[in-house]
Amino acid sequence: MLIAIPQASYGAHYEIGVAVGYGLPVVLLVPENDGTSFIMRGLPAIKNVIEIHFSSTADLAQKLLLRLNDLAIGFRA
Repeated sequence: MLIAIPQASYGAHYEIGVAVGYGLPVVLLVPENDGTSFIMRGLPAIKNVIEIHFSSTADLAQKLLLRLNDLAIGFRA
C-alpha cells in the first residue's frame, strides 16, 4: 500500500505510478482548496486508488482511519 500527498512532492507522482502498475492500493491525501495536477485528476477512476480530501489534521486522521478500516476489511474478504 502507498499513502501519498502528491502536492508535496512531484516525485510522488512516479511512486504512485509504480504502485498502480503493481496493483497496490494507493491512498492519495489531498488538502481541500489545494489544486491537483493534471496527472492526479484521473487517478481516482482506477480501481485501487482512493482519494481523501481533508480540511485539517483532525479531519485527515478521522477520514484516513475510516478508509484504512475499509481497506483492511476488503483484504480479509
